[in-house]
Amino acid sequence: MNFDPEDVEPFLKHLSSTVLDSGFSQDEINSITSEIDTMKHNEVKEIGTFDVIYKGKATKIRIEAEVHIEDVDKSNC
Repeated sequence: MNFDPEDVEPFLKHLSSTVLDSGFSQDEINSITSEIDTMKHNEVKEIGTFDVIYKGKATKIRIEAEVHIEDVDKSNC
């Protein structure tokens, strides 16, 4: 999925409260967003694998992030 950095936390909270029976804790969300905030342009990083409950069953979600910065000047040409 493609998100702006400020949309990651709201998405994870929404996922945890609507789709998953038991999702990400606030500490996990903080850790994920902190890792993303420290990434450099064009860096790909595996953030981690997280235990969640989906439809009553324990499962895992693996999060990998890739940072791309759009060139605003190109859109004005």
